Amino acid sequence: MKNNTTFKWLIQCALLVNLLSLHVLGQNSTKIDDTVVTTGNTEIYDGLVGGIGIGTVVVIAFAILGLIICFFKDCTQVPSVMVFVGIALPLIVLAIIWGIPK
Repeated sequence: MKNNTTFKWLIQCALLVNLLSLHVLGQNSTKIDDTVVTTGNTEIYDGLVGGIGIGTVVVIAFAILGLIICFFKDCTQVPSVMVFVGIALPLIVLAIIWGIPK
């Protein structure tokens, strides 16, 4: 019974975080007389993919590739090496992107 209460609490926290994030996201623009007035510096949003930077998208893509490699590790003669490659691949990409000058 305690797990059910914990699960409900986690759902409520997730909904609260979602509600707060939607409230914060909705504060960037104001509509006055059918004219949208944008506040703040909009240049920081140039080049974003779905609201996140291209480097984050690349790291997520390589993390998914690493996960797929880990799923098919048993198809090779060296499954431990494949698990290492699946884990190391997104970490190496993250290190490369982190090292690029901003």
